[in-house]
Amino acid sequence: MKKKAGKILAIQHSKGGCSKSTVSWNLAIEVSNETDYEVEVVDLDIQQTLTLNNYTRKNKGLKELNIRTFNEAKALKEYLEQANDSKLIIVDTGGFDSGLNRVVALMSDMIITPVSDSKLELQGLKKYEKILEKTSAYSKEDLKAYVLLSRIDPRAKDLTGLNDFINKSKHFETLDTIIRTRIDYKKCFNYGKNVVEYKASSKASIEIQKLQNEVLNILEGGK
Repeated sequence: MKKKAGKILAIQHSKGGCSKSTVSWNLAIEVSNETDYEVEVVDLDIQQTLTLNNYTRKNKGLKELNIRTFNEAKALKEYLEQANDSKLIIVDTGGFDSGLNRVVALMSDMIITPVSDSKLELQGLKKYEKILEKTSAYSKEDLKAYVLLSRIDPRAKDLTGLNDFINKSKHFETLDTIIRTRIDYKKCFNYGKNVVEYKASSKASIEIQKLQNEVLNILEGGK
């Protein structure tokens, strides 16, 4: 797999409904608004949540995200190979295993996997681990996903057991940032905004800003 010059961030999980699109949307807008990166988004989600929300953003007179879609792995690979140092490509992958998603995993500089603390989602995480194992065997390089604890009850304080469970795998490492259940994550979509644009002082905004800082620190070699 040909390496590229730019930075590619995959928001990836083999399970649907785990807030991949929410994380992709909020990060893409925040990085676009607050950094010098040229942000491009690849929407591989069957529901095309980001593409539809981008129409809302346009209708509200807000600056649109640059969103692309792909149906063929070859075309996606060629596009990702064209990344340059000033560009950050954020890929919202679908909740399934496919050739497209494996291309993204192989070519990404960083994978973020959102997961809640529900038993069902933790079971799904183990299935995704198997996909990473197979993809790692193919590439002869151990792939790692940074697990983002998402949709966590705001009252939950001690997550040590959850972190220990996740970090047992060589393919997973938990991020410091935690995304908790906040109504603003749902409300902001109605306005075509991310949570910071919607309400800059909210707890959700603080979480997204912290996530942006942590992600860029990793991508730029700080962790």
